[in-house]
Amino acid sequence: MEEGNKFRLSIVEMFGMADYPVEKPLDLVPYLPDGLETTLDLEDGEDLRVMRLLERCDEDDFPVENSEELANMLEKKKD
Repeated sequence: MEEGNKFRLSIVEMFGMADYPVEKPLDLVPYLPDGLETTLDLEDGEDLRVMRLLERCDEDDFPVENSEELANMLEKKKD
């Protein structure tokens, strides 16, 4: 599986049950399975803390209407 696809799938699954629209990054914290320490395993062998991604977001990135939109936005923030 391509890294981008694995990343997107992980985000969609993790935040699929969030209460949308999400107005700010901290609204997503209750959906992190390991709390603030939740990481995503990327195919290049690196781990990426989800909170690190959320910290890169600003108010212009929100609200998001669904997990697909969230995955699109966070994918741009991961690099």
